[in-house]
Amino acid sequence: MQERVSTLNPEPDVALEVRTFVGGSAMPVVVVKGLGGSAASDRLVQEMAAHFTVITMSPRNSGESTGSLTLDNLIHDVRFVVEHAAQEHGAVPGVVAHSMGAYAVARLLEHAPVTPRAALLAPLLDITEQNPDVMNWYFRRSLAKNRVPGAVRIISSFYTAFIAPPSEQARPTGMSLSQQRFDHGDVLPFLHSIFNAPRITRPLQTPTLILVAGRSNAGLRIRNLDQLASTWRSLQATGSELEVLPELDHFLSQGGEFFSSSRTPELVARMAAFLRGASPQQSAA
Repeated sequence: MQERVSTLNPEPDVALEVRTFVGGSAMPVVVVKGLGGSAASDRLVQEMAAHFTVITMSPRNSGESTGSLTLDNLIHDVRFVVEHAAQEHGAVPGVVAHSMGAYAVARLLEHAPVTPRAALLAPLLDITEQNPDVMNWYFRRSLAKNRVPGAVRIISSFYTAFIAPPSEQARPTGMSLSQQRFDHGDVLPFLHSIFNAPRITRPLQTPTLILVAGRSNAGLRIRNLDQLASTWRSLQATGSELEVLPELDHFLSQGGEFFSSSRTPELVARMAAFLRGASPQQSAA
């Protein structure tokens, strides 16, 4: 697998680290990771690169990217990278996205078919849906006073155990979630963007494979799993598929490393078939 590193500029003062992994075929697929991930190779990238040419990005101020992260500029940057990949590779790429990255992709797909096919792993309808109600109340109360919640540092240190490996260079700052770094002035704008983010309510405009994870993770539980799956079904385009994975946690694992479980080979084969345009019966085979 050949790896190439490049830099894109979605805005004049922002540099995005983009990595391309030339693997199993020339068909391009953009992989968008969740909060704390970077453009570096991990199990998801390696498995996808066995079938496709994979393009990944480090969100602003993670990996070797610069700038300050908010949810809105993440959505903007994902679209920018997808459009750049289409120009570079001569074909609009498929998209695989996880968690907050999947939310960002779903926000795009509510409004435009920016990719021919997408696979959303543990996607969020609402960016805070996994949080216990008391945590959401506590965060909103702190943000109403324009104050960073004291629990933020504890949560960020806990999540470093689950997030993808780093790019070559990490630059420590005021707070970090693995590779995602926040200077002191970055935290409040990011949290405001999270807690002001709208819920996904419009049908997606491209066929999607949605894998809904069921097990709790770090005390953050997706409640009412059947209701969540039913809502996602109501938002799917024709030709979409959905599966509930009750035995896997939010990181598509069984308490181990991200995207590593006994079901990983099966899920990889299913995603690869779906992204290539197989029918539901073929991609499940």
